Amino acid sequence: MAKTAALGSGNFKGCLQRSGILVKKCEVRPSEGLTQLKLTAEKMLQEQASVKTDLQVTYSKLEKSEQEVQLLETRLQEIKDENGMLRVKQLEAVKLWEGLESKFTSTKTFCNQLMETLQHLALQVQEVERGKQVLEEKLVERSRFYQEIKLQVEDLSAKKRNTEKIADNWKMEYGDLAKLHEQTKNTLSQEIGRLEQLEFEKETHLRTSNEMLQQERQKLNYAESQLCQLQNEVKEKMRELDEAQTEINAVKKEKETQLEMINVTLQSFRNRNDELEQDLRAVLSKCNDLEVNSIMSKENVNELSAALEKCKELMEQERNVKLETLKNLKAVESEHEKFVNFKTALGKHVNDLESEVHMLKDENEAPTMQNTSIIQELRFSCKQMHDLAKEKLELVQISQHLQSTLDALSATAMELISRRDHLVMENSSLHLEIQVVKSNAESVVEEKLCEIEKLTTMTAKNREVLSAQEAEIAFLRQSLLEKEQVMGGLLDEQKQLKRQCSEAIDQKLSAEKHCEEICKLAETQLETKLMELNKRIKEISERNDEEMKEIRRKCESETNQAIIKEEQKAASLLTSIREECESKIKEAQNRSLLKQKSSEIEHQAEIRELIQKHETERELLASQYQEELKHQIEEEKKKWTKEFEIQINELKNRQIEELKKLHFDNLSDCSRADVKVSRLQSKLTVLEETLEKEKSKREDDLKAAMENYKEAVDNFDAERTMYEEKCKQHDRVEIALKKELEETKKNLLDWEERCKSLEADGSRKKLAKNQSNQECIALEPKLTANKGISAVCCLNEGRKSDNMMEKGKCQSVILPTHSKTVTHHEYEVATSDGKKTITRKRTKSTVMIESPLDAKRPGRRKSTRISSQHKKAKPSRVYAMTMGDLFGGKSLDPYSDDPYAFN
Repeated sequence: MAKTAALGSGNFKGCLQRSGILVKKCEVRPSEGLTQLKLTAEKMLQEQASVKTDLQVTYSKLEKSEQEVQLLETRLQEIKDENGMLRVKQLEAVKLWEGLESKFTSTKTFCNQLMETLQHLALQVQEVERGKQVLEEKLVERSRFYQEIKLQVEDLSAKKRNTEKIADNWKMEYGDLAKLHEQTKNTLSQEIGRLEQLEFEKETHLRTSNEMLQQERQKLNYAESQLCQLQNEVKEKMRELDEAQTEINAVKKEKETQLEMINVTLQSFRNRNDELEQDLRAVLSKCNDLEVNSIMSKENVNELSAALEKCKELMEQERNVKLETLKNLKAVESEHEKFVNFKTALGKHVNDLESEVHMLKDENEAPTMQNTSIIQELRFSCKQMHDLAKEKLELVQISQHLQSTLDALSATAMELISRRDHLVMENSSLHLEIQVVKSNAESVVEEKLCEIEKLTTMTAKNREVLSAQEAEIAFLRQSLLEKEQVMGGLLDEQKQLKRQCSEAIDQKLSAEKHCEEICKLAETQLETKLMELNKRIKEISERNDEEMKEIRRKCESETNQAIIKEEQKAASLLTSIREECESKIKEAQNRSLLKQKSSEIEHQAEIRELIQKHETERELLASQYQEELKHQIEEEKKKWTKEFEIQINELKNRQIEELKKLHFDNLSDCSRADVKVSRLQSKLTVLEETLEKEKSKREDDLKAAMENYKEAVDNFDAERTMYEEKCKQHDRVEIALKKELEETKKNLLDWEERCKSLEADGSRKKLAKNQSNQECIALEPKLTANKGISAVCCLNEGRKSDNMMEKGKCQSVILPTHSKTVTHHEYEVATSDGKKTITRKRTKSTVMIESPLDAKRPGRRKSTRISSQHKKAKPSRVYAMTMGDLFGGKSLDPYSDDPYAFN
């Protein structure tokens, strides 16, 4: 535009110059005719007409340029406003998406919880089945146990038959036994004589033993007198040791005073070291820290090696000279003096180093490597020192062990040597304290070396940081220079624009009238176009609303179907699990009851048969042996019967108390135990009858029978203990089964409560979705015009929709037509396998976003039913927001300004 204005002004000036030249020619030549004047006048008119046309063109171009500038300014303002609205919408959309994501995560977690509960129920069912298998195995074991008991009963019956045969044989041998009885009487008389002889020998032996005891007592009295003498000697030695301890305490006090003096000297030495450190820091700031450290480390290593050799010598001296405590104390004092001299030598050496610092300025790189090697050597030497100290302690322990072995020879020598060892330990503790002082001094030196290393590393890091900062400063300077150049160019452009504006303002005044006419025509054209565009926008908004409604309906129907399917599955699973659990429990109970009843019937039949057999056998045996053995058995039988009755009564009382607690199965087992007791009693009675006959003749047979009796009693006790243990196990199993049943019932109740809560949550979610679908759209954009030349804007007012659930006002914004957005609708679809897949649908539509007021308040629910107003909510009217971008190039590309476009 500026170029066209410049061209127009140049043509005008050229025309003026030509007219001036012609006027001059006319003045110079007055003698020419009228023809020439006419020609000149016509030329002037033509030139004026051309100039007028040029001026009109320039004015029109200026007006167009001004209009375009104003349109651009208004468009910039509109774009800024739209950007702000879009940012707000983005934030609101992000919040909505976050809310949806949280809902999806909550649903996923709930589904996971359902799966976990189902798995838990399956595991519980498996555990119940395992318990059932365990019970079956236990029942099998009990059946085996019963079979074993039957076999034992058969064995006992066979043994009984053998005993009957033996009894028949004993009848035959009874006559022989009478003869043997007479022989045994003779042998007993002989044995009585032998016993009398043995008693006489015992009396003689007792007399001799009494005499020996008196002699031994005399010897013991003599030994006691010797012990008293030894104790007196020990007391005297203890007194001597106490005196030695007093002397040692005095020596210790002297040593403590000396140690205090040493501490004072050490403090003074530390103060000197602090002063030296300050001097060294001043010197090291001028020179590199590594130069001085390398020299110091070398000399310290040499001194440490010398100290190590001295320590070795001291170790050898301590091994050889343990008793000479006073000499060792003097040696310690001498070592302390050497240590003080060593510290003074270090101070002198530091002064010497200050003079050598100036000589080592050129050698900066080599000392670094030397310093590291020296530090490693120092660490190695410290490790050696620790190892030597450990070896020393080990050797001391070995020496103590040897001394303890030697002292075990005599009690008195043990006490004296222990006191001596105590003194040696105190001496060693003093040596250790001195070594601790040395180690503290060495640690101070090492700490200083570490501080020096840290300072060197810090300086290197600071240098690197400075180099990086310098590079950044250089880069910033370059960027500043570039920016200054750009600013200079911009200032030049601004000056040119100001000049052009001043020229255009001069030409503007003449072109205002023409512009007014053009503005009127443009307004009429724009009004017609706006009407058309409003119609198109209404159609597009209606289509978008219909599509959104259809999509929402589909999503809601799919979600409702999925929820209903999940609820049906959960209910079916619950019912199936309940039925299975109840059926299994009933089957197990029925089986256990049947087995118990069958076992009880069998046991009762067996017990009756055994009782009948035993009664018949008892009657036969009693009829055979009562007449022959009444007089011999009555006395001893009473004793045995009383004892057995007492034991049997106790056992019966215990068993009765236990049987009251147990079930029918336990009662059958107890009856078996009673049968065994009766059998054993019968056997014992038979054995007693036979053994009492031959008591005087066969003592060996009686002993064997008693052993058999004891074994039988032990077996009975063992069987009884096994029976009690099995009863306890049975009780435990029953208690465990009861607990498992209670847990399953509790889990089923929890599952029902969860299902109810799921149904309530589903109803709440449906209400929330209906609320979100029934929100309205309204926006009141306002735009201003500048002197009738700015772009025309339309003000549209939306209708307000009353929300019965929230009792609030909601507004949403529709984007302009030139920035159509691509929205992606995501929703889940349940497949045939039970899995869920996420599908995305890409649609071009306006973005419907809730207002921040509605986002803050989730909604106050008064009733769970959806009102008829929400079901029949009509979409509000939708109007265009602005029309500033109708003539822009961006309106052709619907995806250019879309912030939600698909990447």
